Amino acid sequence: MNNMQGDAVCLKPLPVGIQEFQDIVDENFVYVDKTQAIHELLRVKCPYFLARPRRFGKSLLISTLEALLQGRRELFEGLWIAGEGRWDWSKKYPVIRLDMSLIPRDTPEELKEGLGAFMRKIIRKHKLAVDLGQHPATLLQETIEELGHSNQVVVLIDEYDKPLVDHLGGDTQEERAEKLEIAKRNRDVLRDFYTVLKGMSSHLRLVFVTGVSKFAKVSIFSGLNNLADLTLSKQAASLLGYTQQELERDFAPHLQQLAHENGKTVPEILKQIKQWYNGFRFSSLPAQVYNPFSTLLLLQEREFRSHWFQTATPTFLVRLIKRSHDLQPAEIAGAKVKETSFDSYELHKLTHNLLPLMAQTGYLTIADYDAARRTYTLDYPNQEVREGFLENLMESYSHLSKGRASTDLDRLTDALTQDDLPQFFTVLRSVLAGVPYELHIPLEKYYQSLFYLIHTLLGFSAHTEVRTNTGRIDAVIELKQHTYVFEFKLEAGRVTPHNQLTKDLNTAGQLKDPTNQAERAAELADSHKKLAQAALQQITHKQYHAKYLGKGKPVTVVGAVFTVNDMQGRPVRQATAWVSETIKEPT
Repeated sequence: MNNMQGDAVCLKPLPVGIQEFQDIVDENFVYVDKTQAIHELLRVKCPYFLARPRRFGKSLLISTLEALLQGRRELFEGLWIAGEGRWDWSKKYPVIRLDMSLIPRDTPEELKEGLGAFMRKIIRKHKLAVDLGQHPATLLQETIEELGHSNQVVVLIDEYDKPLVDHLGGDTQEERAEKLEIAKRNRDVLRDFYTVLKGMSSHLRLVFVTGVSKFAKVSIFSGLNNLADLTLSKQAASLLGYTQQELERDFAPHLQQLAHENGKTVPEILKQIKQWYNGFRFSSLPAQVYNPFSTLLLLQEREFRSHWFQTATPTFLVRLIKRSHDLQPAEIAGAKVKETSFDSYELHKLTHNLLPLMAQTGYLTIADYDAARRTYTLDYPNQEVREGFLENLMESYSHLSKGRASTDLDRLTDALTQDDLPQFFTVLRSVLAGVPYELHIPLEKYYQSLFYLIHTLLGFSAHTEVRTNTGRIDAVIELKQHTYVFEFKLEAGRVTPHNQLTKDLNTAGQLKDPTNQAERAAELADSHKKLAQAALQQITHKQYHAKYLGKGKPVTVVGAVFTVNDMQGRPVRQATAWVSETIKEPT
């Protein structure tokens, strides 16, 4: 123990949050050598585009390219590319490096002025004879021409889509429309700026563009029709992120320390790290990489948790899923998408390409590829992303706070593991009570989605709309000791508008006369119980439960009714009735 603690002092520092290649070299941080893959890319003169999730090493790649093309050999000593004859260090190219995350972008006017200020800074730095009062696009063109007199120029653009991503989503339809308009106008500013690169290939050694997605890439870079997209390329499959070999080779002392502190062997701790942070796949090749940000924070903080996911929640994606009529939470994992769907992003049609968008932003990844059909199967990459994304969906669908959602999930877990259906529906009612009545989506899909999210997060095997040879089961929950088969019945396909519901109830005197209220409540309770019984009979009549018999554990079938009820003049969603029956195994 003492020796291990002493050894920990000598561990090389980890480059958590370090995005400059020179800083990593100067401070002797651990560096995973990607220079061989970079060398392969730079063997040909070609403009490149690469989309990768946030905090995945894009900025460090840009910084490494800058140092390499400036011929700074001293920074690459000991790396692959420094080997004899692998790189011509005598060629030093002037570099224009633009980080869009540092440019003001709240409005198109700010963006345009920010680009102009950036170009004027470059011009002053190189003391170029360029009129500073010109349009930013003109400044870029003349800067490249001036710098290109002695040698070709390198243009590196990092986070190109930041002026677009920052203006996606919103709490209301009006806010979303307003922000979308800003994103579109920012896109136009960027297109005008980048268009000048089209006719300057003779002046350019390299153009390299990175971002988190291909938002409107085609329209922004329409002039660069030879822009090679590396996003799904085999050539860049492991360009960013850590491979299994790189993790075990370059972080061996840190892995030993982590295993020791957790009372495990190195193979045991590697298995746990793989479950949490591996699984990202960016091409048809079955090559997976680890999330570099989460891996570094794990090794530094010695704690397994959602390091990457906690840095930014995918709010706009969650909202897009809720607004989508074609995609439900239960349909995300295992979904299949055509290869061509990764090339058709438009800012105003994001709901049409949610699955590819989720894959490019890191919330899904490639699980399989069918070459004959050119189709990708998508899934959550690992435990960190799966749990984090589903928790965000759960909070959004239930409108519960993070702490409240966790508490209710624990209570639901206890209820099901103890076979306590009354307590289960009591907690479920409290979850549903927080859902605002203004939510205008089909009730059936809503309840199925919320049901799926709750029980998937509980760690149970939960499925919705399970197909059988006699029909579809609404939901199934499989525990180690028990199986539950659910059939839902709904009073209405959509929420009754509040003003209409109030009007109807007033007309009937329900809100004024206590006697009428009591009589009406009794009538509703009786009708709901009958509806729940009908749901139960549907399960048994169609033998939905049959496939779950014979597994050595009881099968309980449940008929449940969800309605919109009036509570003090305000309609709320409720699980208003349920009945159950435990099916005996055939003898």
